[in-house]
Amino acid sequence: MKKRKKAQVMGMPFVLIFSLILIVAFIFVAIKVTKDFIESRDRIEIGLFKQNLQSTINELYQVTEASKSYHFNLPSRVKYVCFSDNLADAKANFTEFPDLIIYKSKKANLFFYPPRAVENLDTAGHYKITCNDNECLNFVDLPNPYCIKNDNGISLTLTKTGTEIKIK
Repeated sequence: MKKRKKAQVMGMPFVLIFSLILIVAFIFVAIKVTKDFIESRDRIEIGLFKQNLQSTINELYQVTEASKSYHFNLPSRVKYVCFSDNLADAKANFTEFPDLIIYKSKKANLFFYPPRAVENLDTAGHYKITCNDNECLNFVDLPNPYCIKNDNGISLTLTKTGTEIKIK
């Protein structure tokens, strides 16, 4: 029977430890890459929402009168989409959505809530939606801010009368 040499016995734990380190590193990289893919998908969904809403409003602005319902997809990290003509208005109510106060000085009318959900994606949490560069969105008779819950996307009814588009 052959005797094992000391170097062979000592080399065995090194190989095991090295293998464990490689496995842990591989798992860490896989988790990081998956997280980055999910964030990229969410960033794209937010950009497509803004672009699709803007183009829908531009198309609706071209007709004389219309009322139509639309459905837009958003990532689940966005809990609400809020609309307001002026968050700086004294009548703005931040009781239900207190984090929107950070947008008070922004010249925008579309906001994502909670703000930190989109800030983590390095994308703007507020946008200015216009009708071919004209102010046309009417928020009269709506709470300020008017927020719609994201439940597998949001559904909006856009109504065009005259030169104004109302969001419901």
